[in-house]
Amino acid sequence: MKKSFLTMLLLLLAGSMAFAQLVPGAEKQSRKTDLSAPVPVDKKVRIGKLDNGFTYYIRANRKPENRIQFRMVSNAGSILEDESQRGLAHFCEHMAFNGIEGFPHNKMIDTLQKNGIEFGRGINAWTSFDETVYYVEMPADRPEMVQMGLDILNGWAGNLLFDPQEIEDERGVIHEEWRGGQGAGERLRDKTWPTMLKGSRYAERLPIGLESVILGFKRDDIVRFYKDWYRPDMQAVVIVGDIKDVDEMEARVKEIFGKHQAPVNPKPRPSYDIPDNKEPLVAIAIDKEATSTSLMFFWKHPKAPQGTVGDYRQSLVRQLINSMLDDRFNELCEKATSPMMGAGAGYGGFLGRSCDAFVCSAAPKENRIEDATRMLLTELRRVDQHGFLQTELDRQKEELISRYTKMAKEENKTQSNSLAQEYTNNYLEGEVIPGIRWEWQRAKEFVPGVTLEEVNTMVQQWITEENFVYYLTGPDQEGYRFPTESEVLKIYNETKNIKTDPWVDNFKDEPLFAKELPAVKDYRMTKNNTILGYKEYTLPNGVRFIVKKTDLKEDEIIMSSYAWGGLSLYEDKDVYAAQSAAGLVDDAGIAQFSSTQLQKKLKGVNLSISPSISQLSQGFSGNCSPKDLETMLQLLYLYYDEPRKDQESFDKNIDALRNQLKFVAQNPQFAFLKKFYETAYPGNKRQILLPTEEQLNSLNLDKIYSIFRERFHDASNQLFVFVGNVADGDVDLIAKYLGSLPCDGTQAKETWVKRENKFAKGMPRETVYKGEDNQGMLIIYGESEKFDATPKNRMIVSQLSDAMEITALEVIREKMGGTYSPSVKVDYELLPDKTFSWMFYIGCDPDKAADVEAAALEIVKGYIKNGPDATTLGKVQEQMIINRENAMQNNGYWMNQILGSYQYNESRDGNASLEDYSQRVKAVTAKHVQSIAKKYINLKNYVVVTLKPEAGQKSE
Repeated sequence: MKKSFLTMLLLLLAGSMAFAQLVPGAEKQSRKTDLSAPVPVDKKVRIGKLDNGFTYYIRANRKPENRIQFRMVSNAGSILEDESQRGLAHFCEHMAFNGIEGFPHNKMIDTLQKNGIEFGRGINAWTSFDETVYYVEMPADRPEMVQMGLDILNGWAGNLLFDPQEIEDERGVIHEEWRGGQGAGERLRDKTWPTMLKGSRYAERLPIGLESVILGFKRDDIVRFYKDWYRPDMQAVVIVGDIKDVDEMEARVKEIFGKHQAPVNPKPRPSYDIPDNKEPLVAIAIDKEATSTSLMFFWKHPKAPQGTVGDYRQSLVRQLINSMLDDRFNELCEKATSPMMGAGAGYGGFLGRSCDAFVCSAAPKENRIEDATRMLLTELRRVDQHGFLQTELDRQKEELISRYTKMAKEENKTQSNSLAQEYTNNYLEGEVIPGIRWEWQRAKEFVPGVTLEEVNTMVQQWITEENFVYYLTGPDQEGYRFPTESEVLKIYNETKNIKTDPWVDNFKDEPLFAKELPAVKDYRMTKNNTILGYKEYTLPNGVRFIVKKTDLKEDEIIMSSYAWGGLSLYEDKDVYAAQSAAGLVDDAGIAQFSSTQLQKKLKGVNLSISPSISQLSQGFSGNCSPKDLETMLQLLYLYYDEPRKDQESFDKNIDALRNQLKFVAQNPQFAFLKKFYETAYPGNKRQILLPTEEQLNSLNLDKIYSIFRERFHDASNQLFVFVGNVADGDVDLIAKYLGSLPCDGTQAKETWVKRENKFAKGMPRETVYKGEDNQGMLIIYGESEKFDATPKNRMIVSQLSDAMEITALEVIREKMGGTYSPSVKVDYELLPDKTFSWMFYIGCDPDKAADVEAAALEIVKGYIKNGPDATTLGKVQEQMIINRENAMQNNGYWMNQILGSYQYNESRDGNASLEDYSQRVKAVTAKHVQSIAKKYINLKNYVVVTLKPEAGQKSE
């Protein structure tokens, strides 16, 4: 079950609902919409309320195909706990997976796994302050599984068993989850939240709860919470997916959930707010293990209404303002002299259901906190005094309408979980659900009419005299200065009356791409793969490109390319520079456009593209709307023709790296991982988790730019792949730009160079003592050479990996209570060498690390001796088939299959058929798995690295 963490960063109001398929004439409006009218409810969702108070939402939706998501939404979270129950809302969530009516103990999870439903992905839940949400995703073509989905919701809604032994067994699991949340973040929160949320219950009701309650509560305490708050009038069922008959599903919902008894004299469901404050609140805290500085201040406001069409229009105006603010702050941070590495601002939902906030956040540079605070407040005063510019507003209007139009084109491709989340939000918070077409039409109707005066008036209302809160956390390190509360308040008061000049827009009103490229007609098709469904073309300059047309998403084309070489061509002394080159050059912008100028130029354009240099290759990855394919190709051309060399951008990024470098090393998890890599690969200078000061000093712009040009001056060995809604005419367009790329032939036969990366010999063991909290971590890792990487063996390795993780969950988590979420990975590499590896990565009580290690190794020995039991292997195989069926509905899956067939020079044709894949999955036996484990897992050659707190070193 996943944790629910509150992030105090800005929540921008980006429209999250899906939008309808565009049809001719759909944009026409015969009359203006009545702003006082209520926002309608999408007619495609069936909503009802039973006599006992139960609410239900049912919606037929075909993406993903043959899947139905069942949700049980409870309007009860940790905010409702009394002192003896702190943590029991979350504990209650866990118990929903450990025994419900009809499925005692672990029977529910066991049955689901046998039918291919993966714990964590296909069934899960989360607990927050105000709600708990459960879901399970079922195959739609199996009636017994659809019925089981309803039975599970029924069990969650009112029929948890709370078996005493299951409660005791789960204490250890949740205690480990609690332990995993300890550290600098928790200590900083404890110091700041009582001030930041002064007078609010939210400051003391984190869902994870108190250790004393987790370990010591009585069964009656959790049963009382469940009976008080899990009741029909506080619950909703949400069912979205490939439903064949909505009427029949509704009848079953009424029959099953209508049997739940409405409580007599139920407890009122209280609501909690965050009290107003007349005087500014300042919360500042530092910690030795903090790895960065976080600055945030905000003005609290009442929750914005969202019931009428006028309310909806106001939300569109807020989105425009948020985007304009972000663009300004991005531009400020672009300068090397800026006191901030990054910043953002906007108005949106905050904590609880009664509060919004106008939030401004930043990552200040070392000893520049006062400067950053002053700059942020000054820029907000500039907006308050002068407002925005018409050019800024016009760009954001274009961008916002473009965003809604893109979503509109994907109406029939909207994922069921996205719709289910909309209905969840509607039930819990009253979020409007008008449907795809309505939102798109309103955006096109309202956004063009938003005036500059309107946005300037609205943003002025966000900056008030009251309800100001300042929040600052960071590292407690020698030489790092933090302002005092009085110094913060002095800056705040000084900037109230500061006089500012109007903003100057740095928009470049010149074409992004001015070259006239000739059409390339004399290219030829050199391969037609009818099974995977792609065509390969070769251009006169030698560049090859592949096109696979799909209708999986209406408004998506994805692109990827590669050519061999990459970092492997550079010696150890230059590998960090080569590793950094693509990112640093890309961040500078392109041609004559800086990064922020480029962002402004591309407003209203739906695309992304970036270069990369990996260990063995260099290339590009990108995606775009079909209408923006040519712009993406133009940017691709410019990376070869005019990559930007910008000293200020380079200096800004190096300065940010220096700020991060100083403090990350103090983090216990970083020290732990660093020791692991040093132990597993002794003497390897090419494995760089974090650069040294010497490596950072070795970087200079000339060197970085030179390496980028070395990798991206000749495209003759690049293979480009395009997958998605590619039109017939787009093939000529692709040929035009790729056929014009520079190809001098210098890299035509270039390939990667094998670099030594020897795994440690013997059984080295290391312990890292770092950190204040009683937290432990454990890595057990082994590696073998000369893996026989046949397709069958690779399939067996995948099943071995999944099976061992299931066993680890059953043994280390459920039986031992030794961890919250053990991670097990068995894997292989095909290049540069065919290697096999296995790993356990487990967070645990440091005092129990030896027991956890012993249990993990016993699991490995069991697989070497016997392989998996039939039940576990069956679960793995069913899960693999379901996961593959889902994956095949995404363009990314087909991209990976095509690239893999070229990179590894092998046929992937069998992966085009789910039936063929299923046969190959089920052909694997326990003996096959045992044979691979026995052959490649060497229990005389592996490393063990353990993390323990600093206090443990003294005691040992």
